[in-house]
Amino acid sequence: MKKVLCWFEKHLILTWAIASVIYAIVIHILFSISISNTWFQAKWSAGEILTYVSTVALGLLAVWQNKKFKEENDVSQERLEKLTVRANELTVISKIIEIENDNLARLKMVFDEFSNACDPQVLTVIYVTESNSQNPSLAISAKMTSAEKRIDDSFFALCRELRVHPQIRSNDQDPLKVALRNYYFSAKELVKKVIASPLVDSSNEVGILTQARNAFLVERENHLIRTERKLRQAIYGTMTLDEIKAMYSEDTTKENNED
Repeated sequence: MKKVLCWFEKHLILTWAIASVIYAIVIHILFSISISNTWFQAKWSAGEILTYVSTVALGLLAVWQNKKFKEENDVSQERLEKLTVRANELTVISKIIEIENDNLARLKMVFDEFSNACDPQVLTVIYVTESNSQNPSLAISAKMTSAEKRIDDSFFALCRELRVHPQIRSNDQDPLKVALRNYYFSAKELVKKVIASPLVDSSNEVGILTQARNAFLVERENHLIRTERKLRQAIYGTMTLDEIKAMYSEDTTKENNED
């Protein structure tokens, strides 16, 4: 039965045409038969009956068309709403990606600035260069004081950028945070010793700083790899807006759970 109804629904015009022809034939046959009983004799003409039935049929057809139009309009409206929601999601996703990409670019820049400011080779070059001046003690102290300011400025700039990563801010034992702290204090220790005693051998402090630098570079690269992986997932993956939000709010959730 369902198959028959579906066939009629798919071939509505053809069904309507066939039904009209059959109905016209039936009316023709009925009005061609002579009936003696006056009760069964038609009070209307065949044309009047056809006109009446046609009017009713057209009314029913109009109702059906309006119902069909409303259904199609509802489907179109639903599809349009879905497209609008998706377009809004893509706009938000694009904004998140733009913000995270800018954050990553700034992070790389301050990482490089801090790494260079504390680098033992850079500090050694300052020491060797100023040792050949007329007043080496004064020259070395002055240059190292400037180097110390650069170390402090780059360190605090890096800390500000890392604040967007709550798991680093809230966890004192985070490997990157530990390596960052060791690298910073090792550089400060070397600079302070050279400023206080410019002509005293500082090879031991240089060795400690070199080890701290190597450990810091490893943790820096690990952190950048993780950050870049998340960004690539957001850009090239098939993640929804909620999934991307959850991914970038994961660190905050962890922090709240720890609190």
